[in-house]
Amino acid sequence: MWILYLKFFEKLIVKLYIQNVTNYVYRMSIPSFIYYYTEQQMSAKNTIKGFKFNIFFNYFFKLIYSNCMTSIQQNSQVERPQEELKNNNSTSPRDSDSSDSSYDFVKDLNQKSNLKRTPEEDQELLHKYKGKHGLKYQKISNEQRQKLIKQITTTGCTIKNAARDLNINFSTAKAIMQIFRREGRMTKKLKRDKTQSELKKAEILIQGDQQNFKSEVGLTKEEQCQPRQNTVQDNLDTIHFQLVEEQNRNQAILIQQLKTQNLYLQGRANQFQQEKQQLNQNYSYLTIQYNQLQQMVRYAMPQYHQPYLF
Repeated sequence: MWILYLKFFEKLIVKLYIQNVTNYVYRMSIPSFIYYYTEQQMSAKNTIKGFKFNIFFNYFFKLIYSNCMTSIQQNSQVERPQEELKNNNSTSPRDSDSSDSSYDFVKDLNQKSNLKRTPEEDQELLHKYKGKHGLKYQKISNEQRQKLIKQITTTGCTIKNAARDLNINFSTAKAIMQIFRREGRMTKKLKRDKTQSELKKAEILIQGDQQNFKSEVGLTKEEQCQPRQNTVQDNLDTIHFQLVEEQNRNQAILIQQLKTQNLYLQGRANQFQQEKQQLNQNYSYLTIQYNQLQQMVRYAMPQYHQPYLF
């Protein structure tokens, strides 16, 4: 009897009840739905046939709960990729700052203090400050600068080949050659400190202890200036030697040119001497022929005809 009752009750009420309860569940949260279920269960127990109806209601609740959970999972699976697309499309202001060409390193550096920044953020800021390939220019000595300039100016090779031979970055070598062509400078720019004029032999203006103190200060300043004076003198000597070597090199080139020109002129003088001898021989031969013709004319003409006087 109860089996028939259950089947009949399922056919008539299940569809309407499922629709009403599912709509109610979508409007409510899950805890409120559980509270709703307990209220229905207590009301069913208060009825006359509450025990049998409670068994049916438990079965019916499990069926509705499974349907509700499957629908909730489907809705969550549909909404999750939409939220991921929104998150991917929306970029952070940090990324927009890094992609922008007008990125201000100092502004970004001052946004966070050193205590709040992580090591990864420090590395990222340092990478932005240095650029994609690190620092652009290389630290080299004056000797390497002079070797580079001398190799390019004397041999005529390209900047790229000379930089490769001397293990120098191409950008550094290019900047050195631009400075050399623009300023004629082969060494680094010296930082010239503004020094006041110091008197080595101070006049005696103060008597007693003040005079002794002033003399001691003058001696210490003189001792400090001595190594500077030595370095300046060494630089002047090297510059003088370089100028003398350059003059000797130019004079050697001129002497070599004069030697080659002298050899060429000697050859031309010998050629002219030979031509002069040939002309003298031709002249003597022509004078002999002229005398012979003049004698033949004398014998052939009568005596009353006087020969033409040449």
